[in-house]
Amino acid sequence: MNTTTLLSPRLWMFIACVGICFGLTAAAARAEDEAACPLKFPEEFKAKMNSTMTSAGAGQAQPPQVMTSTLYVRKDALRMEGTDQSALMLGKEQKNYLLNHDLKHYAEGPFSREGLDIFSGKMPPGVVWNKEVTEEVNGTKCDRYNVTVPAMGPMNTTIQVWLDVEKHWPVQVVTNMTSADPGMNFSMNVRATIAITEGAQKPEYFELPKDYNLVDMPAFVHGGTPLQEKDPQ
Repeated sequence: MNTTTLLSPRLWMFIACVGICFGLTAAAARAEDEAACPLKFPEEFKAKMNSTMTSAGAGQAQPPQVMTSTLYVRKDALRMEGTDQSALMLGKEQKNYLLNHDLKHYAEGPFSREGLDIFSGKMPPGVVWNKEVTEEVNGTKCDRYNVTVPAMGPMNTTIQVWLDVEKHWPVQVVTNMTSADPGMNFSMNVRATIAITEGAQKPEYFELPKDYNLVDMPAFVHGGTPLQEKDPQ
């Protein structure tokens, strides 16, 4: 099943925002050493993200999608909260979940270790950070970097990151994705501004609600109409 054709623009937007967060930490994690990776994060924090996505497929542009979300991070765990959906990545359990709060459903997705590796200090090679200019973003003096990343599956990806010159926290991220296969003729651009607040996060942010039902990913994509529903394990 080609689930990309089933995703609503709202869910596409949410997954794109999640991809920015996970992709950004993965980019930092893949840097060869600390000197090669200027990006830093507090040990625990929350971040407000305002994102705008534009996309085009088969030569037809789609209306822009705008979303505000909140990211909660502690060591080895990450949660992204949207309007009615959440993404949860748990390193200790090696689990990745998408949650639908309106329907009280959740689905398991593929787990990727490298999206959390930056928080444990593991930095394999693979990404190059090139500093371009210093400029102001939303009143914050930032260094702008062009981040070269390896090919990600069927998509070619370029990332620009604006880092606070003092704290080295991300302030703005622009991600461009285009299909590597010309026959797919798909492109997507996501621009996100990020405001980080350092501090301890509540443990319940990183737990699955006990009254939610586990469903197959196709059921989640269909908007909660289960094709096959299971008891939580």
